[in-house]
Amino acid sequence: MLARLPRAVTSHAACGWTRCGQPIPAALTPVCPQCSALLPPPPPATTYYDLFGIAPPSFDIDAAKLKRAFLTLQQKVHPDMFSGRGESEDWAKAWSGRVNDAYKALLSERERAEYLLSIHDVTIGEADPVTDPDLLMTIMETREELEDAQSEEDMNRIRDRNKEPDLEAARNLVIELRYLDNIEQVCREWQPGKRVDLQH
Repeated sequence: MLARLPRAVTSHAACGWTRCGQPIPAALTPVCPQCSALLPPPPPATTYYDLFGIAPPSFDIDAAKLKRAFLTLQQKVHPDMFSGRGESEDWAKAWSGRVNDAYKALLSERERAEYLLSIHDVTIGEADPVTDPDLLMTIMETREELEDAQSEEDMNRIRDRNKEPDLEAARNLVIELRYLDNIEQVCREWQPGKRVDLQH
């Protein structure tokens, strides 16, 4: 089950100083812009999208751009670069682990959709029942086909069809959640006479 996650943040430290005496930058970055020293890992509230500078969180992701951002981050925080350097090595391991987990989740369309739902406080349990009658019928029909399969060709046909999920429906659901979240935010910030700015 996906854990309930806090809202996104834009900095990895509320206050503090780098080893060169400069304030820790507000922007999320793994290294000090002044002395290039490794900075403490981001807080748990930092989302996977924050790590890669993707805003706002979206189901639509440029896989090539995501990979470039991942490789750039890993070059800066790879634990081998900080081996034997005490606290910096621990920080590097923490950074690297977070970056790896984030990349894996955002690269997978299923995990990305689940993660987006978790950001909106919606969790999906392994035991959650299927409530869509069309999906339930598809599952039952596929089970029968698997039981009746006589050859590897039959199995490959079922496998190929299974690789064609309704991603458009998932995308539309995520977009709907984003707009509902925007309405909730506008309601929280509403003031008499203040212009209402609903994104669309």
